[in-house]
Amino acid sequence: MKVALLCQSPRSLVLFALFWGFILTTSPLTAASVAQITELSGQVTVIRNGNPLPDNLQPGTGLEDFDLVRTGPQSHVSLIFPSTGGFTGTLHIGPNTVLWWQLSPQWDQKARIYLITGSLEVHSESSQPTSVLDVQTARLLLKSTQAKFWLATAGDENLLAVSLDGLITGTYRDLTLFSQPGSGLELQGRNFQTISVDPSTLKDYLKTWQQGDQQAQKQSASSFPELARQYLLELGQLTRAEDRLSREGSVILNLWKSQEVSGTISTLEAAEHEKSLVVGPLLQVQSPLLSTLSLNQSLNLAWQAAQKGNLPDNTEVSAGYTAQDFFQRWKQDQTLLTRWTEEFCWDNKLFAERNQGKGLPQESKSAESINETDFFN
Repeated sequence: MKVALLCQSPRSLVLFALFWGFILTTSPLTAASVAQITELSGQVTVIRNGNPLPDNLQPGTGLEDFDLVRTGPQSHVSLIFPSTGGFTGTLHIGPNTVLWWQLSPQWDQKARIYLITGSLEVHSESSQPTSVLDVQTARLLLKSTQAKFWLATAGDENLLAVSLDGLITGTYRDLTLFSQPGSGLELQGRNFQTISVDPSTLKDYLKTWQQGDQQAQKQSASSFPELARQYLLELGQLTRAEDRLSREGSVILNLWKSQEVSGTISTLEAAEHEKSLVVGPLLQVQSPLLSTLSLNQSLNLAWQAAQKGNLPDNTEVSAGYTAQDFFQRWKQDQTLLTRWTEEFCWDNKLFAERNQGKGLPQESKSAESINETDFFN
């Protein structure tokens, strides 16, 4: 795999040297903390600038823009966001969840959370009527102002969002729906709809929905050969995207070096050059990556079945390529794909530092249409 080569490329090393002031987390030059941990249990990992923070996470630990948070099974973490970055409120992050966020300056009153997979409860407490919180998943964009809501997603598959207090809106393709207490938004395959939810039995409903979602994933995992072929196909798309970034790495590096350390872009032409060479490839890589991560939930179930002997090691994905061969490669890929996600967050942070606090534009292709572009050809 070329992911490891990319993550250890000269481009990354030189960027490290150029922006050492942004990387040293104890330096006063780093961005101020935008959130704090208030409670945690189990396995909780925070990735900053591509590197995990020390294991001694505890209540009071500060978190920064573009930090990536990952929880393990039967684990959770709660965060509080003061009114310093366009979002005031709390996040309660459930087990088996991966997410990160990008907050804007306070005057802009915008914030976005990227939920790659897992579950999340959001309490948005901002008193500013113009303050907007976005939660972006692989297939759906949620918006809220003053609201409390619960959201769970399997990445590019099923999704459920339920309002606990206030109004939330969800947009899938060209369809926008609304959820208030007593209703929720559900995405099953390509069926996006509003559903009724009784607030008095909400906890039982959410539990039942998650169990049903897990059962659906088990059924998907039972068709292991097709599942494995889909995974390998998407992994191939990601690899070709990395090849393109590697080929253009020297041009990208020279563009970064030509900019002032203060973060200003010298000319409009340079800005357009940066957008086409840095922003475009990274955004187009993002969709297949999210889709690949979402498959991991079903593949984990298939792997558990293999460990219990319910999936024979000699089950073939293709001629001469067995389940045992696949899972050996799959476990190695997970580490590499996780590093790619972390590098994407790091690149996004660098871009924001050098563009007056604005991160990568979000007008990217959807996951459904990504394969129709010529990017991977």
